[in-house]
Amino acid sequence: YLRSIFEMAKKYNFTKFIILVPSVAIKEGVSTSIRLMKEHFTELYSIPFDSFTYSGKSSEEVRGFATSTNVQIMVMTIDSVKGDKNTRIIHQARNQLSGLKPIEFLAATQPIVIMDEPQNMESVLSQSAISDLNPLCTFRYSATHKNEHNVIYRLDPVDAHEQGLV
Repeated sequence: YLRSIFEMAKKYNFTKFIILVPSVAIKEGVSTSIRLMKEHFTELYSIPFDSFTYSGKSSEEVRGFATSTNVQIMVMTIDSVKGDKNTRIIHQARNQLSGLKPIEFLAATQPIVIMDEPQNMESVLSQSAISDLNPLCTFRYSATHKNEHNVIYRLDPVDAHEQGLV
């Protein structure tokens, strides 16, 4: 899906992307992958981009995400958005954000949401949280979908093995 991000940026000038993951472990893996491949994508596409991992401890970073003209890639867990809106920092007004909520900055950008392992985000609560991000569209990437939605491309585990990809 990282390549998809750069293709959409190149072809359609989209600049705001949120990679939504189901766990902290996957979030760390995705962040590490982006960091390790930054030079590769910069050479391949010549598109300046920034990436960061969302944390409630540094929620003011969403201002930079929202206002930058560069491609922005934010990695976050579904749990940072869903749940009790009174306890999630993303739903709380912040002094560092001129009294606005981080979710308001994100929603205003109408980001493209990339869902990694979307089968772990199919609950009503998760779907409501994704809707709060006001995405332009969502893309679902998984090798083990429980429910298929508007399939564009399919590479299942057997096909990947037969093609020597795993």
